[in-house]
Amino acid sequence: MAKENYYELLQVHPRANAEVMHAAYKALLKLRDPNRPENKSYAQQINKAYHTIARPDLREQYDRSLFSQDGGEVFGSFRKLEQIAEGAFGRTFKGEHITLGEQVCIKDCFNVRPEYYPMLEDEARAMWELRHYEIPAIHDLVKSTNGSPVLIMSYVPGPTLEQVVEKTGPLDPDSLCWITDRVLNSLMFIHYKNVIHGDLKPQNIIVQPDQHTISIVDFGLSLLKPHAGTSSKGYTPIFAPPEEIAMSTLLPQSDFYSLGMTMIYALVGGDLHSTKAKEVPHGTPEPLCKFIRKLIVRDMMARPHWSKINLCEEIRKVRIESFGHAHSGMKPIPGLETFL
Repeated sequence: MAKENYYELLQVHPRANAEVMHAAYKALLKLRDPNRPENKSYAQQINKAYHTIARPDLREQYDRSLFSQDGGEVFGSFRKLEQIAEGAFGRTFKGEHITLGEQVCIKDCFNVRPEYYPMLEDEARAMWELRHYEIPAIHDLVKSTNGSPVLIMSYVPGPTLEQVVEKTGPLDPDSLCWITDRVLNSLMFIHYKNVIHGDLKPQNIIVQPDQHTISIVDFGLSLLKPHAGTSSKGYTPIFAPPEEIAMSTLLPQSDFYSLGMTMIYALVGGDLHSTKAKEVPHGTPEPLCKFIRKLIVRDMMARPHWSKINLCEEIRKVRIESFGHAHSGMKPIPGLETFL
């Protein structure tokens, strides 16, 4: 951590806007006259703090040092180790339990404005009762030194589906099917628990090729027990269903649409133009093509529903019709061997 926290010196939140920063700076100088000798050192600190965070380039550099990337920061019983990802909300780190030494995932949401803290609390609440081997468990929700929320979750090793496709190019349909099978198993569980993921996409599916398992991660846009008055919290273009883009209520069928678009993305090797155009590559087995088309129809109510069809059983039928087997046989993903 940096030796001085300029935000604490100015008595402002790290995500406060420029006007608030300036007002705090002027007010603090007014409270302690900088012309008085005994206040000279204080005034120098305030000036240094304000003129650092008032400049976007200096502020970004300062934030990176303050909200450490070098590990070691402690949150309750957990210690931050190394950074593994960065997004709009903050950074994700590998961490460990201080006493047990067990690995965890630490989501430090320092980029979130206070008005969005309830969204992070909703994420923790949605995941709190989810106990499934393909979904990270929430261990705690704590506060960092600057007051922002920090989620402590299970650490799941492995590349994301996006990283797999970056390495392999177009994913072979047989491998895609076992990944889809595992994703559907997870979706069936969370939907039974009245949770809609709301942001299923290649970046939010971690693949463990050696074990032929996956994990669905990042429940930041998830909805717990949505009702007619519940609207979407946000979305990722291309993978979001029409109803989510319209900020309407989501249903389990909304996750199915995102899964279908994710399957196309994998089959076309990450080509976003082809994914957006819903272009399933030539040579894809027809049973698999039909399965994907069912998921990506615009009308939400025309998509499959768990009460009418068990998609886990359906994808296994697709695998038998397309490849002659319903199980992967632990076959390696072609092109991924050297990545592991």
